[in-house]
Amino acid sequence: MAIQEIHWIDQGTLEKKDHPIFYSCDRKQHMLEVGFVVKKIFKHLVMDFKAVSTRICALRIKGEFFNYTIINVHAPMEVSTEEEKENFYDLLQKTYDESPSYDAKIIIGDMNAQLGKEEIYRPTIGSHSLHENTNDNGYRLIQFATLNNMVIGSTVFQHRNIHKPTWTTPDRSFENQIDHMVIDARHMSDLLDVRSYRGGNVDSDHYLVIARMRARISNVKKIRGERISKFCVSELQDENTANMYAKRLEDQLKQSPCTGGETIQEEWDLCKNTIQQVTEEVLGKQASCKRNEWFDEDCERATKEKNEAYLIMQQQYGTWNKVLRYQEKRREENT
Repeated sequence: MAIQEIHWIDQGTLEKKDHPIFYSCDRKQHMLEVGFVVKKIFKHLVMDFKAVSTRICALRIKGEFFNYTIINVHAPMEVSTEEEKENFYDLLQKTYDESPSYDAKIIIGDMNAQLGKEEIYRPTIGSHSLHENTNDNGYRLIQFATLNNMVIGSTVFQHRNIHKPTWTTPDRSFENQIDHMVIDARHMSDLLDVRSYRGGNVDSDHYLVIARMRARISNVKKIRGERISKFCVSELQDENTANMYAKRLEDQLKQSPCTGGETIQEEWDLCKNTIQQVTEEVLGKQASCKRNEWFDEDCERATKEKNEAYLIMQQQYGTWNKVLRYQEKRREENT
């Protein structure tokens, strides 16, 4: 469980009877602070804890198929200064980049961000937010998620409006959805549901937000469209080739300027096609590499013979089963 606004001092681990607490707090002042509460029977799965600041901390957990890096955050409020918001997202980006690249990365906490239902942001935020319009903190969160190929899962799942708010005023007259969960797009299919639970007694003006996930690996290799061949960019390490490539590209761009399109997209297509054409002429396409050098012609021939023998055995086994079924049917008819 990720918690915010602990208001403790210092940082580290606090051993409780059933739930050790990992926290990142200020060394002198009781303000902000974030942390994690872990059930004691799962403590052996905690691989690392990093106290980044009073607004950010990260917990690394061992999983069944891959490990998880969960980043707990408490973003600045909407009325905070631009500098404070920029510093927060710069530090969050640094924390994300320093996380192991093969981990499933999840960002959860109080984002203080309202997400709307704008059509242009649907691939990142879905269409089931509580709000109609996105505020400044929401734009910053969407920009961060898009830059890192992530999805904001808290606004993807369809729920009744009473299950969407995450914060309320003391008199319960106004509610907001400002606590969110962001996950790598690659692992979005592992996320089953995210919603708030108003009945949780957490002694806070925030509702308890719970996410359900599953751990799985895909055994299907999805290839959408034609596979794109890579250019042999290693040729640019040769100084003569690099100079020739730069000269050809400069001449080609002068002959066909990239300012003839009516829209930015058309101008970009002109530039892209010119660069791709020159790159293919000078550098060429990269040859496909053989992943397993030990798999030589003898291995390939043995594998082919084994597969052929297996097909023959299947055919014979099928024929023998037909004979047995025919004999059994004849015996039943005679009986």
